[in-house]
Amino acid sequence: MEHLFVTCSDRGKVRQQNEDCAGHTINVDIGGELFCVADGMGGHGSGDLASRTVIDSLMHEFSTLTEYKQDSCEKTTNHLFAKARQALHTLKQKNNIKSTIGTTLSALVVLSDAVICANIGDTRIYCFDGQNLIQKSYDHTIVNDLVSKNQITPEQARVHPQKNILTHAITGDETQTKAHVQVDPLNNDHIYLICSDGLYNMVDEDFIYTVLKQSSIYQARDYLLKQVYANGATDNITFQIIKPFDDEKTVS
Repeated sequence: MEHLFVTCSDRGKVRQQNEDCAGHTINVDIGGELFCVADGMGGHGSGDLASRTVIDSLMHEFSTLTEYKQDSCEKTTNHLFAKARQALHTLKQKNNIKSTIGTTLSALVVLSDAVICANIGDTRIYCFDGQNLIQKSYDHTIVNDLVSKNQITPEQARVHPQKNILTHAITGDETQTKAHVQVDPLNNDHIYLICSDGLYNMVDEDFIYTVLKQSSIYQARDYLLKQVYANGATDNITFQIIKPFDDEKTVS
C-alpha cells in the first residue's frame, strides 16, 4: 500500500536556483517504499546536479533490491549510499568537473514492519509520535560534534558561526562515508518529516511540532512553507511529510 505523503521543494527568496532534490519510489518485491531528500553543493551550479544524481541513483538501486531484512539493513542501506557516491564520482569524471561537488542525503525506508532512517550530512529526519518531535538523523556538522562532546550547548549551536559546516557529505571524490542508520518498529500513528536545512534553520522545532500536531499533512506543507517565507527564506527549502498506513491517495 502506498503511504500518504506530500513533497515541497522551493528555491526560496534569495538563491538563484534550487540545489535541493527530493525523491520517492516503491519496491513491490520487498514491500518497501523509499522517501529521500538531498541538499547539493558545488561551484558553477553543480549542486543541483549533485543532489539529482544521488537521488536518481538511490531510487534506482532501491528499486532493484530483492530483500531488505532488518538484521542486515545497515549493510544494505550503506550499499545504497555507496552506489549514490559512485554515481556522483562518475558524473564528476565524465563532465570533467574540477570544483568541489557534493550533497547531503537523507532517506526513509518504510517496510511492512520497520522504518529505516539514514543520513549523511545535515538534512534531517524527524519523527512525530503524537506527543514528541524526535530527530532520527544525525547532523554531521562541526557544531553538532561539539554538542555531542558537551563542549557547547544546543542553544549555542543554533547561533554558532560554523553551524553549517559539514563533517561528512557525499562527494564526487573517492572518499567513502558510512551513513548514520537507525531502525525502528513501524507505528501507524507516527508521522515523519525529511527536511533540508532551509526549513529547520528558518522555523524552530516548536513550530514544526505544533503544525504536525494540529494539521493534516497537506495543511502542514503549506503552513511550514509560508512560515519559512515569513522568516526570510534565505535558502532552498525542501521537505517531505510521510504518514504511513493511510488510505488517502498520495500526492506531491
